Amino acid sequence: MPPGPRTTGSFYGREARFRYFVGCSNGGRMALIAAQRYPTLFHGIISGCPAIDLTNSGGAFGAWKLKTNQDAQQPVLGPAFNRKLPLLIEAVKAQCDGLDGAVDGLIARPEACRFDPDRLPKCALGVTPADSDRCFTADERRVIGLWHQGPVDSKGRRLFGGMPIGGEQYWRIWYLQDPSKAVGTQLADGFTRQIVFDPRYPEFSASNFDFDRDPARLRQDFGMLNADNPDLSAFRAAGGKLIMWHGMADPLVVPTQSTDYYRQVLKEMGGPRRVQQFFRLFLAPGLGHCWEAPSASAPEDFDPMRAIADWVERGQAPQQIVARPSLRQGAALPVSEVRYRPYPLPPQVVAVRR
Repeated sequence: MPPGPRTTGSFYGREARFRYFVGCSNGGRMALIAAQRYPTLFHGIISGCPAIDLTNSGGAFGAWKLKTNQDAQQPVLGPAFNRKLPLLIEAVKAQCDGLDGAVDGLIARPEACRFDPDRLPKCALGVTPADSDRCFTADERRVIGLWHQGPVDSKGRRLFGGMPIGGEQYWRIWYLQDPSKAVGTQLADGFTRQIVFDPRYPEFSASNFDFDRDPARLRQDFGMLNADNPDLSAFRAAGGKLIMWHGMADPLVVPTQSTDYYRQVLKEMGGPRRVQQFFRLFLAPGLGHCWEAPSASAPEDFDPMRAIADWVERGQAPQQIVARPSLRQGAALPVSEVRYRPYPLPPQVVAVRR
């Protein structure tokens, strides 16, 4: 007879004492669902860049990205905009980099930055996007502002967060490719086409999304997809520990999802002192979506797994998670380490001393 399946006990000589769940993006959403709906299943959970509010992330935010970027069936910001992207990135850094007291290529306080697209170099009237990569048309400046703002309804009420200041370097990957290859675009329209296939939503798509009506409809009909329940009392009672982290420059699953959710948990469960006994949020400046390493300005190698294991197995709550240069980045990096501290404390950047 063929041998039976190898178990943890047969491989290591003893059974596992602790159970962990680690996920990012949709996996980060699944991690939070585990804490909310199956509170005794895992001792420690790591939720990275979680798509917490999926109905709004795929619905309102997805439709907003597509509808604000359309001009005569062509995207205003498309593949040709890649030529202007370095100019936009430098302009954002010039306005926002030093807000944390250090000009180091890291925008560590995007929430404090009031980036104004109208301060970008303006193209003269009649100049088309193809004519120059050193200026921005009125339509381009409009879309940049709307992407940063995020979706609102007809009365201007905020429905969801916008793309973070400092995440422009990642637009090339998610949004500025051919529409058939741009994953961020495919996800936006794919949500309405592939997930919302209920007969109550005939021919529902991002192009006909109603920002006044549809966010509430989607939440009512598909709210089970969301991981936004702030009541983690059963998980806390079971002794579970939860680390959530998010790249502050993530333009796909925007980091306001995590900060909004964390604040809701604080309100629901008695404030920071009680919540930080079992749940801590870390924000990583410069980091994009999950695997997207920051630019040459920041170290990319950090290990939340060690932090959750120390917390679960030794009772050592993480006061910081230190990121250091990876082997790929080497010693030439202008920053030696970044110490991510639990939200709402700002991250501490330690410069190289030579």
